[in-house]
Amino acid sequence: MTCDDDRFSCPKKEGHLFSFLKVTLAKAIFLASMIMTNFLLLLSITLCIVSALSVHAISCPSNSQCVQVGEQCNNLLKICSNSDCKYSGGSTSGNCTAYIPENGSCLQNYDSPSCYPGLSCYDNKCVQYGFIQNGKDCNQTYQCSKGLTCSNSTNKCVLTNDVCDSELLNCPFGTFCNTTGPTKVCYPQLELNDDCTVYPTACPYGSVCSGNDTTKTCTALYSLGLGETCSPNPNDATVSACDASKGLYCEINSAQYGFCTKLPSPSNSSQSCQDDSYCNFNEICECSNGSQGKCSILVNINAQCATDTKSYHDCLIGNQCVQVNNYLNLNSCVASKCSKEFCAVRNSCENWDIVDSLSCPSPNPINSLVCSSNNSSSSGEPSLSSSLSSPIILISLLSIISTLF
Repeated sequence: MTCDDDRFSCPKKEGHLFSFLKVTLAKAIFLASMIMTNFLLLLSITLCIVSALSVHAISCPSNSQCVQVGEQCNNLLKICSNSDCKYSGGSTSGNCTAYIPENGSCLQNYDSPSCYPGLSCYDNKCVQYGFIQNGKDCNQTYQCSKGLTCSNSTNKCVLTNDVCDSELLNCPFGTFCNTTGPTKVCYPQLELNDDCTVYPTACPYGSVCSGNDTTKTCTALYSLGLGETCSPNPNDATVSACDASKGLYCEINSAQYGFCTKLPSPSNSSQSCQDDSYCNFNEICECSNGSQGKCSILVNINAQCATDTKSYHDCLIGNQCVQVNNYLNLNSCVASKCSKEFCAVRNSCENWDIVDSLSCPSPNPINSLVCSSNNSSSSGEPSLSSSLSSPIILISLLSIISTLF
């Protein structure tokens, strides 16, 4: 599994779960894979979630199974437990391969074994990579977020060649990467209600760039009412300008904008499904226990999710944290300062009980933040990851958050 693979897709109606779940979960997977393998991308909640989610790329009944190191796999029906499915050449199936431990030798190519979750292959060694943001103290370049270098003169992470990248979030806190000029440079962020049509990634925490086809402004999260024009978040429907406390989400009207719309009523529990197209956009067809599936809510769009998300953003602002590549590493600003708020978002906005029930055993990332599930006795409090076979890695939800910033 590599971080730039988007292997998860749901057979869902255009504009609904396909464009939301596919996006949200795929992003989660992307993020998780980041931490789980080559960090050449990041946090995802991958989780053996890749397994869980991949199960839904096919119709019920699901014949997926968890397999062990040395066995054949394909990330669809045969999911690796506590290991990584590695393909060779153009093969459609691979073999479950053990992860490389910290400081172990590695190669940065698709066919080679992956570093243990939480590590990335840097200069042919598996290391904790990319957890320090621009302007903060460092000892080695691999500690800095992607696109940054550890300065020999200041021992701080700085832009490599003084050029930023909007996709890497490698500008200092309170700035964004302006890509409109001949050189990509960090500019001060916009303020609430500023026009963001030209700079859609320049809005501050707690807001999104929202509007119609021609004009967009930095709009406070969850501030729009029923029927108002909005811009769908392509990566996560829970992070929106529409008032989630009133059960509103941004339904796509065109490629550029939509309208704040009331969530549909939950699917009838007695109704069976064969794939996600039978379910509402925020549901998933859960078919792990038989030939007939049932539609279960996977993503919550409600007052609690909105409250927790805004609290998380407030924490990022108060601590001047940037959501860098490996922001779940316990030494990052996000994990060290806002872990409680992050876990609250993860547990209130997504139904991880369902994901847990669909997942194969997956190791926690090394030295990374892990959130307990809602059904855990620890009430969702964060913890340090140490065990090999643990609850679900919290890299997920981030889906939610990472796209905003």
